[in-house]
Amino acid sequence: MENPLPPTIEQVYAALPDRVKAKPAIWERLLSHEPLRAAVTYPDYFWEDNPIDVGRRQRSMPDEQLFSLMQALYEHLGGIDAEARLGFWKRI
Repeated sequence: MENPLPPTIEQVYAALPDRVKAKPAIWERLLSHEPLRAAVTYPDYFWEDNPIDVGRRQRSMPDEQLFSLMQALYEHLGGIDAEARLGFWKRI
């Protein structure tokens, strides 16, 4: 089976929650970071209140999908060792 194409930078942006996209400065700040910092910061915007466990937070996107977007952002910003970084991101 063929691997799907990696997400485009437009898809990385589109995946952000609406509350984040409403603040363009967040995206500009992410794009101004060096590749690793941008990729590690990106998932911070996907936390939301957990309606089942009040007071706790949860991710609004499955980890596998989020990792794919992080990797695409990293590569778009010039990151060159995405495979090695993927292991690091999965640990955190």
